[in-house]
Amino acid sequence: MNKKFFLYIYCLTLIFAVFSMPAISNEERNQSDNYQKLKEAAASHPDYKKLLAEQGNVGFDPQEEVFFRIERIIKGYFYGSPSDKDLTDSILREINALFEASGKINPLAGKAFASPSEAFGAVLSLDSDVPRNLLKYACICGLLKGTGDPYSSFLTPSEYKSMMESLQSSDFGGIGIYLELDKFNDNILTIIEPIEGAPAWNQGLKAGDMIMEIDGTPTQGLDIDMCSSRLRGPKGSEVNLTIRRKDFEGVRKYTIVRDIISAKTISSHMEEGNTGYIRIRSFGRKTAADFKTAFNNLQSNGMKSLIIDLRNNGGGYVNAALDIAGIFIENGKVIASVKNASGKFSQKLSRSDYFSDLPLVILVNRYSASASELMAAAFQDHERAVLVGTNTFGKGSIQQLMPLRDGSAFKVTVAHYCTPSGKDIDKIGLKPNAEIQMEPELFGTPEDAQIKYAKEILKTKFQ
Repeated sequence: MNKKFFLYIYCLTLIFAVFSMPAISNEERNQSDNYQKLKEAAASHPDYKKLLAEQGNVGFDPQEEVFFRIERIIKGYFYGSPSDKDLTDSILREINALFEASGKINPLAGKAFASPSEAFGAVLSLDSDVPRNLLKYACICGLLKGTGDPYSSFLTPSEYKSMMESLQSSDFGGIGIYLELDKFNDNILTIIEPIEGAPAWNQGLKAGDMIMEIDGTPTQGLDIDMCSSRLRGPKGSEVNLTIRRKDFEGVRKYTIVRDIISAKTISSHMEEGNTGYIRIRSFGRKTAADFKTAFNNLQSNGMKSLIIDLRNNGGGYVNAALDIAGIFIENGKVIASVKNASGKFSQKLSRSDYFSDLPLVILVNRYSASASELMAAAFQDHERAVLVGTNTFGKGSIQQLMPLRDGSAFKVTVAHYCTPSGKDIDKIGLKPNAEIQMEPELFGTPEDAQIKYAKEILKTKFQ
C-alpha cells in the first residue's frame, strides 16, 4: 500500500462519516482523563464487609514473604517511581478501610511509618479480632495500589485460575459474556458482548448492560480478573446479577445458571466479493495457530482480501499478536519496541516462515486494548493495512505476571510497548485511518457500519 491509497481512504472517510455517523465526542478524545478515572476506580477497596461476614475467607492465607517479594519487585522493576511514602500511605488507607468495615477502631490510625515493611510489621503485630489472613491480604492490596497503576494487582488463587482458563482457551463454567471497566462511563463493569447461545444471552443480557452487583457484592473497586472469577463456577450453579440498562428504570435482578463456555478466540467466514473475515476475540496461547488455520481455509475458498476484526479485543498474549502481524509484515522489519523502567529500548522484529501481501482492513474500537493495539499499530506504521473504527483504549503497559506457590499471583507493570515508529500509546490509544462511529449494540448486526465501510474500501480499491 502507498500514501496515495491512504489519501483515497481519507476522502472516502469524509463522505461516509458525514452521511452516516455523528462526530466523535470530546469525552472519547480525552484518553488521559479517562485513564485518571480508571485509576480512581482502582483505588476503591474490596468488599471487606462481605469478607468479614465470611470470616475473612479470601480463599487462602497469604504468606508474609509474598508482601516482601512484591515490595522488591516494585522497587526494582516497576515502570514508575512510587515513593516509600506513597506505598506506606496506601497500605494504611487499606487497613483503615478494613477496620471501618469491621466496625472496630483502627489501632494504627494517625500513626506514621518510615517504610512499607515497617507498616506491614506493625499490622502483623496487632492484637485484633480481624482475621490475620485478611490483614495480610489488605496490606498486599494496599502495596500494589500505592504504585498508582490500575494494572498492577493481586490475584487470589481462584482469580488467577479463572484468568489462566480464559487465556488458555479452556472450557469453563460461566455465563458467557465479555466484560470491560467502561472508562467512558465512570469505569462501571459493563458487558461488551454476550456470547450467542450462552446463558447470559439466553436470559436477555445485552451489550452495554452495566453489572452493579455480583451475588450481592458491589462491583466497584473490583478489577476484571476479580469479576471474572466471581462470575465463573461449576456447571449448573447459579449467579445473581444486578443490572442497570439505559432502557430500565432503576435496576433489575437476573439469576443465571452457569454452563460450560467454550472460550474460542478465533472465528472466520467469507463475506461477499471474495473478502475474508477473521475475528480475533482475544490473544491466547493457541490464537496464532488458530488464525493461520482460519486464514488458510479462507484462501482455499478464494479469498482475495481480508478484514481482521480486533474490536472489543482486550488483549492477552502479546507474542500471539506479534506472530499474526508477522504473517503480513516482511521479515526483519520492526513490529514493536519495548521501553523498560530504566528507559532502555529493545525491538521486536517480524519473523515468519510465511508472508502474505493480501489487501487488509483492520477493525478497532474503544475496547481494543493492549496486544490488539500493538498489532494494529504495526500494520498502521508500516502502511500495511487501513485501520477503521474508533480511537482505541490506550493500554501500552506491560505487566509481568508472577505466580506464587500458594496458587495466587500478582501483576506488576514493568515496561511499555511502543509502535514501530517509537510512539508510546499508553493512555492515548491509536487513531484509526478511517474514523467511523457506531453504537456498541450494532456490533455484528446488519447495521454494523464499520464492517460496511471496511468492505466498501476493499471492494472499491481492490475488486
